[in-house]
Order: sequence, then structure tokens, then C-alpha cells
Amino acid sequence: MEENCLFINQKAVEENLYSRLQQQTLEEIQRLSGEVWTNFNIHDPGITTADIANYLLSEFDYKLGFPLHDYLTEENSTLQPEQYGLFLPEKVYPTTPVTEDDYRKLLLSEFPELSKLDLSCDVKTGAYKIRIELSPFAKNNPNLTGNIRKCFHAHRNLCEKLDSVTVYTPPLLHFHSEFEIHPGEDATSVLANVYWNIMQYLSGSIKVEGTQDCIFSNLSPEEWFDGVTTDSRVVIPEQKNTETELYRLLIRLKGIKSFKTCYIISNENGEEVIKTDFRKGYSLYIPKYQSEFNVKIRIDNSLMPIGVERFSEELQALYFSKNSFRSENRNKKPDDMLLSRNTLPEGTYRPVFGHHPMAADFPKCYQISTEKQFGAYLELYDLIIQRGLSELDGLKSLCSIEQQGISHTKMKIAGSGYRNITAIKTTYLDFLDHLYGVDSNPAWMAELSFYGETENDRMERRIEFLRNVHWLTKTRSRARNMDEGQNEENVATIKAWLSYLLNMNMNEAISAGNILPGHNLILLGDNPENKPMRDKLNSMLINERMMDVANIEMVTPDESPADEDRQTKYRELRHNMPVFNSNFISGGLFRWGINLDNYKLVKQVNGEYLLAFWNPEDNSWMNLARSDKDKLNEWANTLSRYLTGLNRQCEVMYVVEHNLLFAASPFTVSFVFSGWTTRFRSERFRKICCQLIKSLLPAHIEERIYWLDVSEMQHFEDSYRTWCKALQEDCPKIELEDIQKKMMGVLATSTAKS
Repeated sequence: MEENCLFINQKAVEENLYSRLQQQTLEEIQRLSGEVWTNFNIHDPGITTADIANYLLSEFDYKLGFPLHDYLTEENSTLQPEQYGLFLPEKVYPTTPVTEDDYRKLLLSEFPELSKLDLSCDVKTGAYKIRIELSPFAKNNPNLTGNIRKCFHAHRNLCEKLDSVTVYTPPLLHFHSEFEIHPGEDATSVLANVYWNIMQYLSGSIKVEGTQDCIFSNLSPEEWFDGVTTDSRVVIPEQKNTETELYRLLIRLKGIKSFKTCYIISNENGEEVIKTDFRKGYSLYIPKYQSEFNVKIRIDNSLMPIGVERFSEELQALYFSKNSFRSENRNKKPDDMLLSRNTLPEGTYRPVFGHHPMAADFPKCYQISTEKQFGAYLELYDLIIQRGLSELDGLKSLCSIEQQGISHTKMKIAGSGYRNITAIKTTYLDFLDHLYGVDSNPAWMAELSFYGETENDRMERRIEFLRNVHWLTKTRSRARNMDEGQNEENVATIKAWLSYLLNMNMNEAISAGNILPGHNLILLGDNPENKPMRDKLNSMLINERMMDVANIEMVTPDESPADEDRQTKYRELRHNMPVFNSNFISGGLFRWGINLDNYKLVKQVNGEYLLAFWNPEDNSWMNLARSDKDKLNEWANTLSRYLTGLNRQCEVMYVVEHNLLFAASPFTVSFVFSGWTTRFRSERFRKICCQLIKSLLPAHIEERIYWLDVSEMQHFEDSYRTWCKALQEDCPKIELEDIQKKMMGVLATSTAKS
């Protein structure tokens, strides 16, 4: 379809859908009529019906003929590809820094005050040392080294740390030269350009390009985005750092005709020494007075004057023109710097989802009514088209990964209620998995779905993972930012990956060890000393005669109550069930009470019922309550939901980097899980978690995995939270060591280690 065309080209008859449908309709009528057919009357009802039907089909075809992105565009908006999991290149391709050059490019692009930056990593400890050189024109920034630390910590990988940031002032060099410029050139401007290029060469000829340079460059998007930043591209060329190489650069500068003399001098121990090798690192002295210039500039045989003030102004102008965009980028929002926004199809909202009833196109003399057979037939025709347009309108919700709180398995279809779209939605999510090289729904998740995950729950979990896949994949090895506090966003990427995939709590500000105490519950361990207490809670009031098959009935599932009613039902449950009177809860009930199949209704002689629970861990029955059948059935469902919620809230994982500890293995990471929930208690699930961690962890890092009980987790979380705060506040070494001993002491005494 031509968008900006001033006229419409008339199609040939054979190219026009309406004409083809009319021809085929008449041929079919003639075939069905056989020898009775002679000719047709254009006013015949059958011909009129065929004409209107073919027109509606042509209109329907027209509505289906727009580009796909138009159907994905909301009204009064433009196309938002991220809403459908199609993230822009800027959000996918720039990766987290990995090499020394990556960090160098990142810091040079972020801090325009830097003239040069040297960075080295100790391969034995993963500790980085940064040495910076400031530009002579940079504004004084007392927080510069602190800001560089924050930038490093915000981008560092697992088992990396920053040892030091130092400001280095290199030895000064003085430029001596006599050269000739072309007639018409300004001597002061040429000299400023010469000094600028010498300064650039001595600082490594580093080139920082902004997004505006990308438009005019010959680089492909893959080359431009092959870096660590979105808004700039840093090029650090290889150079020999010799006088010869520098001279070849200067002789090609605009305005330079020839050099008579050109050398650079260093003052060493009071003596002037000509430098031909610049690999040790130097900076250029910038003259401030006329007497400090050791340069003579000629046009033909005439000596040209140099304006000192204008020289300084033009040299600074060259500096700020090359670095202005880096300063501006600090105040820009990420979306303001997206290059591919300009290359995206805009997308036009098409209001094509409504349908005009077929009966309305007939002449009034037909007096069509839905109560008559012909009117009902036309309404059926309308319904088919309306269903097609409803599905077209539902394309946005079908492909969307942004909508929350809705059913992802059903789509509203005109005239037919809802259509199950589970298979189609799953196919689209599978497509996104393949696009980003991930698996948001591994097969073992269905096998280990202890908490009754529904189809819609599975969709929600996958969508939440894919909504964050762009940064999960590009920062997979990123560590926690030590300069920020504990929250849901400041976590290691590997923790975020597992949390989204397994649908578990990610917010470190919430203590998993205090979830059960917060509900006035104490979880009994499975150790022998707790066996007498578990026996008291189990089968005292249940005997074998009661559990006769004839007396047992199954618990039937009911609908989950609204959120505002749920807490009321939980309080009623705790008040009426004697098992909660002591605040102790056995591990078997806590873990396996999530499954309704473990509950049974046991009929008594007086018509009342007992709610019996089978504890798989102690192999015994447990009497939970006595009441009428309906009330016990409701309580069983409520208890199952209550325990499921508690299990989910208690599931958590922490990441401890040993390189941040004293006297510890530098490339080791401990993964600390809560080990008392139904899912995390499963040996099969623990084994899969170990395999998953190994598949995500960089190859040079060793993993240690711990599964703590409630008491151990409480002590660990208390120490871990204090440790994170101490790292953030840069506490003294002695105080930090004491905190670390407490935290690692919990892991050292833990019995559940993988």
C-alpha cells in the first residue's frame, strides 16, 4: 500500500479482489443452476446478496492488508517494540565490561575530565588499579575519584574489586619547532591545532564518538554497538609512541606546508633532553605567555605573530568541542540517546476492528429481521467476520509482555466468549526464547511445580523473565553494587536470573528467616530431639479404625478468595485449628500441607467430621480440626493456600563473593539458599539448581552452595545485612573482619552444603 501517493492506480479486473469474487460467484451460481440458467437480473435478491457479501469480503481483505507493526500500534501512540519483547539494539548489544580495555573505554566515555587512563588487573586476586591523568582544561572536581569508584562498582563483575584510584601527573614536555604554513592560513589557529594533536597523541590518541557521529560514519550497527556503552563509542588505537609517528601526524594537519625543525624536549635534572620515545607517559606543557613559546611560524619568509590569549581560547574550544557531548550525556535519559528510534517503523493506528452489519447494506424494502431465517443467516455471516476482526484486535495482547493482572491464556472473541490461546502465546514466548538464546520455561519446571502452577501462572512467570531478558543476557556476570543499599534492584545478575526463572523473592531488604516468626510460627526441625514434639502434634487423636476407607472423603478444591477476604480467612483458620495453638508447626505439615491430596475428611459416628492430614515425612496421620464437612473442606483449602504462600515467601538466595572477604579464595562465590521449603528441600530440585548455577557462572569462578535451615538463615541474614552496610560505608578493616567471621561461621557449620 502506498502511503504518500497523490493518486490511486486503477487495478486491472483480474487484480481486483471484488471483481474476481463477483466473477467466481456468478460462475458458481451458473454451475449450480445447470441448464436452468439463462441470464441474471441485477436486482434479484440472490445477486444483491452476493454483491454485498463480496464487498464485505473485499473490505475484510483490505483491513487485513496493513503492515504487522500497524496492528501492534496503540491509539494515539507510536509503535513500542519493547512492549512485545522486541528490544532495541541499544538495550541488547552493549555488554558489561569484561576486559581492561572495556573498563578503560567505559570510564573514558563517562568522565570527560580524563585525558588518559591506565588500568591494570591482578590476575591472582581480581583487584583493579586505576591511574588517571586529568586534562589541563578540566574543571576541578573534588569528587572525581569517588565518582570513578562508584562507576566501577556499578559495572563490576563477580569476583572483581577496585583496589585504588590515583591521580597521576606525568612529566611535562615542551614543543620546539619552526614550520611554514600555507598563505591565507591563520598562524594562531594552526598552532592551536598542532598543540591539540600533540596532546591527543601523548594521551593515546583516544577517540570518543557520540551518537551524532554514528549517523555520518560508515560503521554497521554491529560495529557501533560492539562496546560497553550505548551513547558513545570509544576507540583506543595501537600506536608506537615515537617521534617519527607523531611527526607524520603533524605534517598532514590542515595548513601545514613544511617543517624546518620539530622536536620535543624534556627537562631532566636541569638538562634539556630531546625525547623520541613517549611510551613512559608524558603530557605537553601549554604556554601561558609569549616568552614561553618555542615556535616560529612563517608564510614564505615572513614571521607570523602568535596571539597568546586567542591561542588559549582556541585550544580550549577544541577540547570542549570534542568532549561536550560526553558532559551532555550525563543529564540525558537513556531513551533520549537511542539511535535506532529514528530507523524504526513509526506504526500507524488503524481503526479497522469494527464491523458494519451486512443487513444494513440491503435496501429497506427487504425488511430484514433477525427473527426471520434470512436475517439470522446474515447475522451468522457477520459473526464470522467479527470473530476475525476480534482476533486481529487481540494481536496486541497476544504478543504483549507488558500487561499484568490479566489472563494470558484467554482472548475475548466477539460472539463466542473467550478463546483459549495458550498454545499460540506459548509459541510466541518460545520465539522470544530463541531470539535471545534463553529458556524461560525449562522442561523440569513442570516436573517440579510443587505449588500448583497454573497455565496463567506459567505465562506470568515467563513474561516477567522475558521482560528483563535484555539486561539479564548482556550483564550476566555483573555483581552487586557495593555502594548501594539492599533492595530488589541491587542484586547480582545471576541472582536476578534465578529469581525471575524460579519465581522467588529477590528483595534482600526482606528477611526470609523471619517470615515464619512474623506469622507467630516456629518450624520444628527433623532432628531426633524434636521427635517427641512432632509426635504430639501428629497422630494422638487418629487411630486405624477411624481411617477406614468407608469413612474417608476427599477434599474438593474451591475458588481462591479475593485479596481483601484472604487475610480474614487466614485469621479464622488460625483461631479454629488446635494445631496452631502452640505456635509450633511440623516440617511435614509446612512443606506438604500445600497439597490438597494429603487432606482427608473423616466421618464420625455423630455425623461430624475430622480433618485429617497425612504427614509424609513422619509417615503418620494428624488431626487438624473437627467440624461439619463444608467448613472443614473450606479450612483445608485455606490452609493449603496459606502454606503455599509461606513457602513461596521463604524461598530466597544470596550471593557472597569471597574476593570481598579477607584471607579468602578470590575467585569463589557462595550461593546461600533457604533450605526448609517444599521445593528447596527436594534433592532433585537442588541438583538442578546446582547445574543451573554452573551454566550461568563464568568458567573461572568456583561455586559453593549452601541450604540453610530457619535458624541458620536468621543468623546468616543478620550478619550478611551488616556486612553489606559495612562495605557500603567502607568500615575499618578490624570491624569488617569481625562481621565476616560471623557470617562465614554460619556457612562453615551448616550441614547442608552442595
